Amino acid sequence: MAVTYVCGDDGQNAELADLGVQVAPVRGQEIGKAGAFAAATAGLYSAKAAKVLRNVIKQVDGEGVVYHLHNWSKILSPSIFHVLNPVSERLLVSTHDYFLACPNGGYFNFKKKSPCELTPLSGACLATDCDRRSYLQKIWRVVRSVALRGLIDLSRKNATILAVHDGMVDHLVRGGINPDSIKVLRNPVTPWSDTRIAVENNRKFLFVGRLDHDKGAELLAQAARDAGSPIQMIGDGPLRSQLEQSFPEAELLGWQSRKQVARIARDARVVVMPTASRETFGLVAFEALTSGIPVIISRFAATSDEIVRREIGFSCDPYDARGLAELMKMMAVGDNRLRDMSERAWEARGSLAHSPESWGERLMAIYADANRAAAPANRIVAVHGT
Repeated sequence: MAVTYVCGDDGQNAELADLGVQVAPVRGQEIGKAGAFAAATAGLYSAKAAKVLRNVIKQVDGEGVVYHLHNWSKILSPSIFHVLNPVSERLLVSTHDYFLACPNGGYFNFKKKSPCELTPLSGACLATDCDRRSYLQKIWRVVRSVALRGLIDLSRKNATILAVHDGMVDHLVRGGINPDSIKVLRNPVTPWSDTRIAVENNRKFLFVGRLDHDKGAELLAQAARDAGSPIQMIGDGPLRSQLEQSFPEAELLGWQSRKQVARIARDARVVVMPTASRETFGLVAFEALTSGIPVIISRFAATSDEIVRREIGFSCDPYDARGLAELMKMMAVGDNRLRDMSERAWEARGSLAHSPESWGERLMAIYADANRAAAPANRIVAVHGT
């Protein structure tokens, strides 16, 4: 299929060029990196993004053209919904976060460090200071949510909303999205290993991700120390130097290629993901599980109930280092129990997530369904923040 790729950045990508993808760059800047006034205005309505997308639609729209929107909140702004509204019956929106439904994007009260169960944009929501930064930032996000809802009506069954995990659906519906328009398409996962990793013979706990507070990196380092458990941490971020200084016993391995991560994972007993907010999917957890590695995951994650129910991992409070330490102590012993968890994860790998191939097949079927009233889908206009 022909692909036109509308992106928020400069669009420089050799691999896309080699594939013959037509790239339409907005050449924008992330909200957080722009000045206060520019961020406030362009974040609400980016005229530049609207113009680029409108020109693309004029050039390529017709029978057989389907639109697929991914991340929009950091560069593209709600303006793209204004432009996409006339073709919304052929529009798919992948929800990698909750910004379609919730002003702060996470259904999470960052001040109280707890999940939010309020109805988005209700009186109680408007009165709640839940944003990471400030109440003023919350009000700006509320204005943006109101603008989005004014530019496209997601309460009607026009656009197809693709949730990346079943656990997201109820939250999207609570945010006013028509339940009949929601389909679940789990993210594609490539395991780290094509054979089960014998975790019962390993001793090291593993973290893969950005070294920052939101990912729970500092809390995990403290919990590993309290548990007396060896911890390897793959990744980089603002906490790296602090972790190196405060936790010299932790192995901080920095950024690693996918091949290197797979090699390191062969020595892992458990993968730990104590993300301090709601996470919609958590690719690392499923890369681990489909390789036979049990996980400890934040109880706030959309996937935690499934992982606990299948008995292939445990959930933790990502604000309780002592509780996480106790959980790590428990998983550091009992090799037979851990082997059973590993084998269950390995046997369930086909139902835990799509392979890239099965994901592609399912996505093509969804494209065809979105275009059922016209000719077969023959071009995809992919719209993504970067």
